[in-house]
Amino acid sequence: MSNILVSLDESGDPGSITKGGSSPLFVVGLAVFTTEGSAASTEARIQRLREELRRPQQEFRYARNNQQSRSAFVAATANSPFTYYAAVLSKGKNQRESGADLFMTACIQALTLLAPVLQQEAQVTVVYDETTRERKVLRQFESELRKSVNNTTGRDLIRNVTPRNSSASDIVQLADYVSGIISRSERNDPAAITFRQQWAKREGELWHGSA
Repeated sequence: MSNILVSLDESGDPGSITKGGSSPLFVVGLAVFTTEGSAASTEARIQRLREELRRPQQEFRYARNNQQSRSAFVAATANSPFTYYAAVLSKGKNQRESGADLFMTACIQALTLLAPVLQQEAQVTVVYDETTRERKVLRQFESELRKSVNNTTGRDLIRNVTPRNSSASDIVQLADYVSGIISRSERNDPAAITFRQQWAKREGELWHGSA
């Protein structure tokens, strides 16, 4: 049995586009590690980047980082052993799903992308950013996500769903970069398009849908 580690994070606001400041796209990005050592080596490379930048407490969050940090992060991880996947939802003015439902839909679609490319006996542990939601909401999310993805794929694909504080998890920060780069490149941001090209060997599959 192969154990797969997946980090998950989102970019954009799942709320209605009619609300002021809401983004036109909502993206859930995944960073997928298929061997035990691949996540560890990626984390080690990110830690070395902090040393190179002389910023030992640097948190890599795409929306918060300046262009110099973004460029350094993408270049440092371009040859790291992960593959990324993403679900991209375009939000219309007549969006029917609530923000919570839209978030769940995007997570399910992103994780369902893994079923055809992973061995039948593979089991996935999902880690995600816990910092933006109450613990009661997190427990409900974990249970519903595992059940929904397993029902959709017709197999016990998701074994565990585990929260982590993004500030202490380099692989969650990597998933943040995945979602941030995909969201902005889909809106034709030149820098994000360049970053996506640098990560070309890391790209898996993307799902596109409408809310």
